[in-house]
Amino acid sequence: MKLSPNGSEMVRVGGFSILRAVSVNPADGTCWVVDHFHNQVVKLSPNGSETVRVGGFDRPHSVAVNPTDGTCWVSDPWQDQVVKLSPEGSVTVRVKLDLPAGLSVNSSDGTCWVVDHPYQVVKLSPEGSETVRVGGFFCPFVSVNPTDGTCWVGDFQHDQVVKLSPDGSEIFRVGGFDGPGPVSVNPGLPLAIEIKLNGIEFHTEDTITIDAHVTNGKEEVDVEGKCWVRFPDDSLISLLNVPKATLPPELDIIIPLLPGGYTFNGGEPEGEYKAGGRLACPITLDYFSTDIKPFTFTP
Repeated sequence: MKLSPNGSEMVRVGGFSILRAVSVNPADGTCWVVDHFHNQVVKLSPNGSETVRVGGFDRPHSVAVNPTDGTCWVSDPWQDQVVKLSPEGSVTVRVKLDLPAGLSVNSSDGTCWVVDHPYQVVKLSPEGSETVRVGGFFCPFVSVNPTDGTCWVGDFQHDQVVKLSPDGSEIFRVGGFDGPGPVSVNPGLPLAIEIKLNGIEFHTEDTITIDAHVTNGKEEVDVEGKCWVRFPDDSLISLLNVPKATLPPELDIIIPLLPGGYTFNGGEPEGEYKAGGRLACPITLDYFSTDIKPFTFTP
């Protein structure tokens, strides 16, 4: 089920057999789902339609999508493997582990932390090679912070939470819990762009507003910024084009892309539109952050 920010139901999708885990891609609104007893993982569009279904698993456990490139990591414990899928569902990486369970992907560098049951956590490179292994836990859970690469571990049977550095060394350990389970990290303000709309369905005489929410972390950074709207016929108009800008540390601003909004007059093409934005390196044009939000117009 997909809920709106105020808790109302927007989408409901059935036909699964034990939904073991989900992972939402904030860059495009798609959602990967573990269909546990069907031995599959499924990718759903923002409106709930199925776009990808991948089989060959044996009761998969967890999924973690990387919003930077749309890839998805899947833990498949009963086949002792972790699999990395492309956005289209093809297998790009396969790693043999021992009953892998929970996992957490770092969107900044593409690495993935995996629980290698029952006593260890492992860090994998984007290509699947093992770079870090830390033991001494008992039924752990993991959550990585993409802004600094640290990994938090809920050490269930030892009643502790442990913070690890990117190289696996222990930063600190906190006790006093009673079987801590899944952990979640507040990454602070990452370098990111988020497109904000005032709705998803518009009609003649409705007014749409499109804003870009831009944040930055602790370091000054140079970026190229672009925002646009793509029409149903795949044509595109530019809303913002900044060849180079220097973002100060801890920036958090809202940029109106349609000052005063735009009111539909009924002459616009009917169908699905996409409002998008990106931040990229002005030299290499490698993407730092991308966000795309769909909306529809019906006269």
